Amino acid sequence: FGRQMPFNEKSDFQCDLRVSNYSHQSQSVLVSDKGRVLYCDAPVEATIGGGTIKFVSDRGKIILTENAGRTLAEAFRFASKTYFPPTGEEPELLYFSAPQYNTWIELTYHQNEKDILAYAQSMLDHGLPPGIFMIDDTWQLGYGTWEFDPRRFSDPKGMVEKLHKMGFKVLLWMCPFVSMDSPAYRLLEFGRSPDTYEPQPKGGFATVDATGRAATIEWWNGRSALLDLSHPNGRKWFAGQLDGLRRDYGIDAFKFDNSGLGDYIGVKPHDASLDAAGQNGLYAGLAQTYRGSECRSAFGLAGRPIVMRLHDKEHSWAALQRLVPDMIGGGSWTAFLPGAPFDPELFVRSAQVHALCPMMQISASPWRVLNVEEQAIFRQTVALRQKFVPRILELAQAAARDGEPIL
Repeated sequence: FGRQMPFNEKSDFQCDLRVSNYSHQSQSVLVSDKGRVLYCDAPVEATIGGGTIKFVSDRGKIILTENAGRTLAEAFRFASKTYFPPTGEEPELLYFSAPQYNTWIELTYHQNEKDILAYAQSMLDHGLPPGIFMIDDTWQLGYGTWEFDPRRFSDPKGMVEKLHKMGFKVLLWMCPFVSMDSPAYRLLEFGRSPDTYEPQPKGGFATVDATGRAATIEWWNGRSALLDLSHPNGRKWFAGQLDGLRRDYGIDAFKFDNSGLGDYIGVKPHDASLDAAGQNGLYAGLAQTYRGSECRSAFGLAGRPIVMRLHDKEHSWAALQRLVPDMIGGGSWTAFLPGAPFDPELFVRSAQVHALCPMMQISASPWRVLNVEEQAIFRQTVALRQKFVPRILELAQAAARDGEPIL
């Protein structure tokens, strides 16, 4: 909620982190330029109005520290050191040392081997350095069927090897949902092995009622079952999928997209002590288990060596003025379709905002959406960033030790 700050005695603000993390990562902490810190180790409902700040939590301990320091910076340092100290381990540094490349806007629901390789090669052909390379949704046969779609990928292992030879590290898009007409669903819900037909232990989905049937979760791609990573079956099955992709295809890591805290509201996990934030955290925390991964939505993971991206921003000057980058030009893929109201100057300015931020992610291809002059400016912007890479890396490594913000 940074763009609504600073709060003061005239502010009128409300959010409820108990039921939503607003498609982002969240933490129950408020720091003051008078050196105060208000903190809770659980999600809170926060209300500011009439000159009063109010935190309400269902289970957490709310702590007010009046003398954490004399400035906002000192208050933040106190909060970081006391409540979410850095682990000392930095994330994969390639995220910082080169642009990231994401195939979503160029290929959307049509991910395929030929166009992925062409997209990667186009970046190198225009003088950009290789970096983290994310293959987005629909590389797979289905949600929960984590196998390359053979209609689109004739040699996925060979594709990954080619990307590695180009210098990229390869991530695959991933979600915690399982289509309810898939072999994985039948295995976990009914205990029916798709290979041997032998009975298997049941369980592994978040459930909805006393019958123990899987909850049906509505998300942006339909309605699916939701993995319960507190259940041994769910945890073992999902780890097997991820480990198999790394072993069989040489995948480096994963883009753990969705699920938000709100997806876990009203469902029952195997571990009854977990609230929605705790369930969400088991999934998002895999980004630390599988080093080099990225995740988008979680509560309470500050201080850990995890790369977290923001929710998609629209292609607009208002979004750009928030100065907290998403993908260059915004992550709203419909803005880049033929006939959409696309603004090339906005795209270039977005790249310039990214240039000296900790990370820079490209999705829409500059070589498709910009003219020759604009492309030249874009390349100059990336070149400027690369000059500052040693300093950015130094700050990233320092943040892992002391919790200081990079920017």
